[in-house]
Amino acid sequence: MPEPVGSLTWSKTDIAMEALEQRNAMFFMKTRIIDKSRLVTGKKFQQIDIPEVLDVITNRIGDLGGVTPQKENPSSVSLIINQPREATRDFPDAEDVQLSFDNQRAFVRKAGVAHGQFIEDTILALETGNTNRIDVPTDLTDILILQAKVALDAADVPQMRRFLYVSPGQQGAILLIDKFVNIRFIGFGIRPEATPTQTGFLQTIYGAEPLMGTRVRRRDVGGTVRTINFMFQEEAYAIGVQKDMTTVITREDLAKRIILWNLFGVVRTRDDHVQILQSENA
Repeated sequence: MPEPVGSLTWSKTDIAMEALEQRNAMFFMKTRIIDKSRLVTGKKFQQIDIPEVLDVITNRIGDLGGVTPQKENPSSVSLIINQPREATRDFPDAEDVQLSFDNQRAFVRKAGVAHGQFIEDTILALETGNTNRIDVPTDLTDILILQAKVALDAADVPQMRRFLYVSPGQQGAILLIDKFVNIRFIGFGIRPEATPTQTGFLQTIYGAEPLMGTRVRRRDVGGTVRTINFMFQEEAYAIGVQKDMTTVITREDLAKRIILWNLFGVVRTRDDHVQILQSENA
């Protein structure tokens, strides 16, 4: 059944782009971990095996040119595309044309946020089971953050693409640490109006890009609610996306139905690339 005469037009592409803009503007994790989407096919609940990368050594070449083959990777982690999610709403034809369009746009924007929240939460939940934890009954301190950085260094974790993801309360605690806000420490090349005390946002800390979000987990740890902040490198997690914000528009009785859905999977790939910083619940 065609759209009612006089209805404002909005293509599937427009809808998907509007939702994606909202999702990508508010959430961090999807773009800061390894993306295996190029390996994803249309197969239902596809499993992608990601081999564990072993250290490679060099051997002396024999006098007669002999070489020593090294063992294949003995294990892998499995990335399963098993998270189908949708957000759907019907818009009655009886609504005023402009009101209906405004309602559709508001729904699409909120749907983009909802999809982003679920992806973020699913990735953040991968911290469960990781034993690399620093637990303190207080706010984060310079020493604790440095301890996490040193632990990554000791595990030969790459220096590039490191991140420090904290809650709003813990970002506030870090902003009270002089070393991370005083221009004497953070560099004279930074414009005064761009310092943390002016912007309210942190500069790079020990090589890690600071991130602050309300999706940082808060959960019971040994009978006490803790905030699960963490420092990580991008190889710690992987994501595969089969359907990224796909739009379906149908007719249901005297209403237009808009469906926004996606299909993805995530997995923790390298435990030693993460240091959990369990802090005061803030």
